[in-house]
Amino acid sequence: LTGDVADGEASTSTTEEPPTPTPTKAPSRKAKGGRSSGSAAAADDKALRSQSNSFYNSLFGWLSSESHPLPAPVAALGLLFMLGLMMLYTIHCVGVSADMYSAPSIVLQSHRQDGSFHVFDDFREAYSWLRHNTHPETKVASW
Repeated sequence: LTGDVADGEASTSTTEEPPTPTPTKAPSRKAKGGRSSGSAAAADDKALRSQSNSFYNSLFGWLSSESHPLPAPVAALGLLFMLGLMMLYTIHCVGVSADMYSAPSIVLQSHRQDGSFHVFDDFREAYSWLRHNTHPETKVASW
């Protein structure tokens, strides 16, 4: 059975096969002998990569979107680096605070630009002045 040609369309006969539908993503099927065909093996590899990336994407997927110019691994390393710096800074602050509070002193010192020390003994001088210029029973308030 042939049809008439209308509007530039080609005629078709009943002996032709209907067009095949486009393949959808389906689980791969193994060929005889336990071996997978080439397209099935590629589908298996793609599925395996997507499964292994799903954990990574669940953790760092928000880093690699269109709005972020850095790839996710680079951004993750940057975050880890910044976290490490913050941890080192915390350790440094705890150590410095422990040194300062473990030996309280009324005499402070600092380094000058030439490397020598400058001693601040204003508190000691003030206590000395109070001791010499006030009565021993005098109460002194300070803030």
